[in-house]
Amino acid sequence: MRTLSIGAVFTPFKWANFAIEQFGLLEKWLAGARIFDPTMGEGNLLFALIESALQKGIALENLPTQNLYGAELNETHYQNFAQKATSYHLNLD
Repeated sequence: MRTLSIGAVFTPFKWANFAIEQFGLLEKWLAGARIFDPTMGEGNLLFALIESALQKGIALENLPTQNLYGAELNETHYQNFAQKATSYHLNLD
């Protein structure tokens, strides 16, 4: 049996922004919904939510970042996410 390996596939920011707008994710998150990305890769969907809020003039310290969750099995991808998260001063504990 032959298996096809395509490698890691990440959600482009353009698609993340589309999903945020199409499904009202930003508004839901700001209203208290928890957002979970079960295969977050390097966190593009989660970071797109933060960026969308910042572009609307909401200060980073006022964002409910405690309601953003993600899971990633690939250690390298998770480390890249963690490094990027520090630029937003996110607590990963």
